[in-house]
Amino acid sequence: MAQNVEATDLAISAKGAIYFTDATRKTVGYVDGNGQTRVVYSGGESRSRPASPSHPIRRCSVVTDAQSRFSWSFQIAADGSLLNGEPFYRLEMPEPDG
Repeated sequence: MAQNVEATDLAISAKGAIYFTDATRKTVGYVDGNGQTRVVYSGGESRSRPASPSHPIRRCSVVTDAQSRFSWSFQIAADGSLLNGEPFYRLEMPEPDG
């Protein structure tokens, strides 16, 4: 469906668009139904790279930051762009034993 993209994770919207993370470029990309690809998030709010988009359900999407303790919540605009990102979920890992 798309060429020349490096996708590490992906999610498909209810409308059939594909969101993917590109860890090398630290972006979230978007592929519409015609195969047109563009960047919809370039790390402006987050200081590190996105790791995986959650399944974008209608108007919101969550992108997990691979280098911090937060998953970011975004609004999905009518054109598929991700807007108003903010750290929403704080991720905690159990302390190692010993």
